[in-house]
Amino acid sequence: MGSKFEDLGLYKITKNLKDVGAFRTPSLRETNITRPWMHHGNFPSLKDVIEFYNLGNPITQQRALKGSRFFKNT
Repeated sequence: MGSKFEDLGLYKITKNLKDVGAFRTPSLRETNITRPWMHHGNFPSLKDVIEFYNLGNPITQQRALKGSRFFKNT
């Protein structure tokens, strides 16, 4: 069932078709006390995380301004 890279969720455990695409997700309750955040722990506050995401992806933006190997620089 599904493609090789498709995540079928809870179905992988129960084999019940109604569980295709169902996932157990952690609560956001008391997230503010679980610091530091992100996979590398670089953000000491939730404000820092929000500011990071509001900036977009600065590395990608910087590369876009410099050009890309796929497009001729002008």
